Amino acid sequence: MLTYPLGVQSKVLTLQWPEGGILTKKGFETQARMLRYQILGKACVKDGVRALLLGHHQDDNVETALMRVSKGHRKLGLVGFDEIAPIPECHGLYGVSKSGLVTSLQDILKSTNMDGTISHPSFRMPSRTINFAPGQMQVSTGGIYLFRPFRSFSKSRLVATCQEHKIPFVLDSTNEDRTFTIRNTVRQLLNSENLLPRALQRPSILSLVDKSREQTEKFRDLCESILKKVEILSLDTRFGTMVVKMPIISELPKQQINAVQARTPLPDGVRDVYASALRSLCDLISPHPDRWSALSQFRNPAYRAFFGIDPSGMNGTVFTVGGVLWQAINQKTASKSNSKLLLSDLPSLQNLPGNLQLRDQDFTPLSAKQNNVWLLSRQPMHSGKPQPTINFALAIPDYLATKTKHGVILQKKGQKSRRQDIGKFIYTEWTDWKLWDNRYWIRIRGRTSIQQYDRSQERPGKGDKLLGKQKSKFPKYSPNSEIPIRLRPLSPTDLVRIRKILGGAMKRSLDRDMAKGKFTMDEERESRAPSRHASQDSTLVTYLASQNPISATTTRPPDPVLNIAPSVFQKFLALLAPGKIRFSAPILTDVAPEIKDGESFESIQDQLLGMPSIPMSFRTKIRVRTPVRDTEGARGDCTFDVPWSVEWEVRYKWIDPNTVQAVSWKAFDTPCEELGAS
Repeated sequence: MLTYPLGVQSKVLTLQWPEGGILTKKGFETQARMLRYQILGKACVKDGVRALLLGHHQDDNVETALMRVSKGHRKLGLVGFDEIAPIPECHGLYGVSKSGLVTSLQDILKSTNMDGTISHPSFRMPSRTINFAPGQMQVSTGGIYLFRPFRSFSKSRLVATCQEHKIPFVLDSTNEDRTFTIRNTVRQLLNSENLLPRALQRPSILSLVDKSREQTEKFRDLCESILKKVEILSLDTRFGTMVVKMPIISELPKQQINAVQARTPLPDGVRDVYASALRSLCDLISPHPDRWSALSQFRNPAYRAFFGIDPSGMNGTVFTVGGVLWQAINQKTASKSNSKLLLSDLPSLQNLPGNLQLRDQDFTPLSAKQNNVWLLSRQPMHSGKPQPTINFALAIPDYLATKTKHGVILQKKGQKSRRQDIGKFIYTEWTDWKLWDNRYWIRIRGRTSIQQYDRSQERPGKGDKLLGKQKSKFPKYSPNSEIPIRLRPLSPTDLVRIRKILGGAMKRSLDRDMAKGKFTMDEERESRAPSRHASQDSTLVTYLASQNPISATTTRPPDPVLNIAPSVFQKFLALLAPGKIRFSAPILTDVAPEIKDGESFESIQDQLLGMPSIPMSFRTKIRVRTPVRDTEGARGDCTFDVPWSVEWEVRYKWIDPNTVQAVSWKAFDTPCEELGAS
C-alpha cells in the first residue's frame, strides 16, 4: 500500500483468472470487466467504502455510444454511461450489489436518496433481527455506487491538466492494440477521425448522446406518469404477491384507446412506455434481477394489463411475463370460505389474494369504467427444471460437556464452567448472506443452551449396548464439525408434514394448559375448545393486520412460531398464498443422508426447520453427539445428543425506489394499530 502527498492511499488488487478458464481475445473484455468489478466491489465492502470513483471520461462515453451504434442500438440505447450508478456485474454479492443495509417501504416513500434510504440511524443494519421482523420484512438496500466525476471532460483536457500541474499519470500500452478488444478498435478509429464519416466523428456522437439523454429523461417522465395512475392494493413479501389496480380505460388517452380497440398497433415509443411501466411493476416481485428481461417481452402483455385487449389476438385473463404470473381479478369482496375470519371489517385485508375472485378464463374486453385489478405472483416453479436451492454449512464450535453434581453443563473451550452460565447459549458463527431465488437474502446460525441436562439423556459408551437394533436415521454430527442446511421451495409433501408438526405442537400445548388447570369446566362457561378456536382465528387476524408494509408503527409477532392449529394454518395459506403461490415460498431443512449400498433406512427425510419468509420456526432440533467428561477433566465413556436449533435473518430483495414512490398506496393509508383496534 502506498500513500501519496495528497494523503490518498493506493492498494493494488490482483485478479485471479478462474481455473480452467481459457484466456482468449473473444469474450476476454466482458469476462475481465466482470472480474474487475467484483474484486473492486469486494474490496470496497472490506474497507467500508460505499462510493467508488472511476476515471471514465468523455472519450470513453463516446466510444461506448459508437460501439452501441455498431451493434444496432437506437435512441435510448445511445445514452452512454451514467455519472452515478450501482456497481454492475456483481449481482448476488452481499454488500456489493444493492444490499448490505436495510430499509422499509415507509422509509423509501420518504426518501430523497438515490438508494431509497433516509438519513437517520434506523436504516442501518440492526444488530439482531432473528426469525421475525416487525411488520413486513425489511427491504435490502445499500451496496456500492459508481461515480464518474470526469464524464464531461475529454481525455486531452485531463492530460493537459496533469502535465500543467506535474501530476504523474499512466498510459496503458494494451489500449494501443486494436486487435485486442473491440473498444480498442473503436478508440483508434476515433483518434483518426479522417477514417470516419462526419456523422460518426466525436462531435456528432456527443450530440447524439446528449439528444439520447434528453429523450431518456422524457421517457422516464412518461413512465412515471403512467405509474402514478397505478394503485397498489396489497403487497406481501412473505410469499411475494401483489394486487394492483391498473388505471381504468377511461383514464388513458382517448387516441390510444381508439387505436387499441381498432386493433391498430400503437407507435413504438408509446408501446415502450407502457412496457417499461409494466416491467417496473414486475420487478417488485420478479425472481429475475432488476431489468433482466428485455423490454420487447413486455410490449404485448402491456396491452392486456393496461387496455384489457391485445391487438395480436393473444387475449386472456392470465399471462406470464418477466417471471411474474398476472391473473385478472373479477371483484375484491371477501370469499365465503373465509367469512368466518370477519376480514371484511378490515379494509386492508380485503385485498389479500385469498379474498379475491379471479376473472373467468373466457375473455371479455374491459368496459370504460370497469375496475382493472390484477393479482401478481411469482411464476410457478417448473417441476422439470432445477429448483432454486442454496446450501449452508453450520460450523459447530468445539465445546466441552462436563458432568457435575447438578447434571451436564456445556461450555466453549477456554471458558471456565460456572453455575451462573446455565440458561445462556452457545452460538455458531453466522453464515455468509446468500440470495435465494433472486428474492430473499438470508443467513443462518446455530444455537444451543448452556444448560443442565438430565443424566437420562446420556448414551452408553462403546462398551455398552445400544437399545434395539435400529440404526440412527440421521448423521452423527460432533463438536467442531459442519452441519449441512438447505433452503429450497416449499413442496406439497412439506405441507402434509407441517400439518402433523403443528398438530403435535397443538396437542402438547393443550396438555400443558390442562396440566395447569386452564381447561376446567365451570357453570358460566362451556368447554374452552370453541373459545380456543376463536382465539386462534383472532390471533391470525391480528397477525395479518400487523403486516402493513408502509405503516410507520407495526406490531411485532409475540412468538417466532405461529402457535396455531393445522386448520388455521390452512386458512393462513388460503388467504396469503392460494393455489400454487404457496410453493414459491422458501423452506429451511437439514440434509438427509444418502442411503449407501446395503443399508435400508425407512422413510429417511430431511427435517423441516422453518419457513423464514413467513416467519415460522418448527423448533426442530439437530442432534450433535457430544462426549461427556467428569469434573476432574477426565474423559468419560458416555455421550449424549446436544440439541441445536437454527436461527435466521431474512431480508427482501432491493426494489426500485422510483417505482415505489411513483405508484399510489392509498389502500395502506389506515394505520396498522387502528386496524387492530377494529
